[in-house]
Amino acid sequence: MKIPQHVHETIIRISENKRVSPMLLKKTMKEILPMPDDIVRTSLLSNVLNGLMARGPKKNEIVPLIESIFDYCNYRPFTRVVSDPRINVIGIIGSGKKGYKTLNISSASSILAAGMGCYVVKPMSSSASSVTGSADFFEICGVKNGLRPDESVDILEEVGIVPLKIEDSVKKFDDAYGRRFFATHALSFGLPPLICDIKYNFLLYGIAHPNVKLSADVLRAFNINNALIYSSTYDDIHFIDEMGIFGTTRLIGISNGCVGKLRYLEPTELLGLPRYSPKDIQQRKTPHKNVSIVLAILAGKTKKETEAIENIICINVSNILFASGKARELNEGYKMAKSIIRTGVGFETLKKLVAATGGNPNTPETVLKEALQ
Repeated sequence: MKIPQHVHETIIRISENKRVSPMLLKKTMKEILPMPDDIVRTSLLSNVLNGLMARGPKKNEIVPLIESIFDYCNYRPFTRVVSDPRINVIGIIGSGKKGYKTLNISSASSILAAGMGCYVVKPMSSSASSVTGSADFFEICGVKNGLRPDESVDILEEVGIVPLKIEDSVKKFDDAYGRRFFATHALSFGLPPLICDIKYNFLLYGIAHPNVKLSADVLRAFNINNALIYSSTYDDIHFIDEMGIFGTTRLIGISNGCVGKLRYLEPTELLGLPRYSPKDIQQRKTPHKNVSIVLAILAGKTKKETEAIENIICINVSNILFASGKARELNEGYKMAKSIIRTGVGFETLKKLVAATGGNPNTPETVLKEALQ
């Protein structure tokens, strides 16, 4: 078939490392996304997104791509707000597409933080390349999807956490894009945390790529005024979208609309933890095994072989406590999380969430048994 004019021009310019204007990129996406042929559409979308990534994407290229997706889906983020202005809502999401596949750290951290009095909105998606994505995790636990907007706000206020499936908000785009990309690309720098129906006050965004500064610049263009963006690696090749317990974590903040300086942290050194390796938090072979291990930790049943998982959960809870104003820095938040995680408050919060969404509150217990057998 004949390639549309703007798509062809964009691909030529990317391949020759020439400037691609925002308007040309918008026209290109407008031509690609409605294509009926899935193979052709996926091929052209890959040429654009991965081509930009290979040559080094720029903020003024990523922003129009995201804007064109929102226009295509007639979607606008942050249309719902909590009724109580005193509630400090924290948005927590990871880019996915990790260089090293781990258990569901951010999901577990969000649940425990809610049990500690934080208010967390958790955009989530199904797995593309991992055994268990965030949406898969919550579904296995018994959480029901497809909530009405008013229901999701009520659940957030009642339980302290509500997961929102990204695919439900931008279904047209997901039909053209979902489960076709397996590494970070141009959209990863900003799209995932912007597909959120509930307005948050502070964003925590993990991206499985070293350029956290670019992500901060993109998110700032969409009026994200307060955020922490982070990425962790053990070898400067394979990155995960969480604060790590091995290697180095890159971290950059946005405070009152101003992007701060890039920082490098070694959380295990700061907290006096053992030198863990990626294998200590790696995903297991089946979705239910992944989830059951995490639920055992949330239920206060950590074993020696799962201490690393407990520790990385607590490190990431520390971020949430900081964003919520409940901890002043990493060490304090980590100690707060460690002091409560083995009480089982996280597991009880999960059961409340399952019941609030209309799921069976006994489902978490059923899944937990797999880890205890």
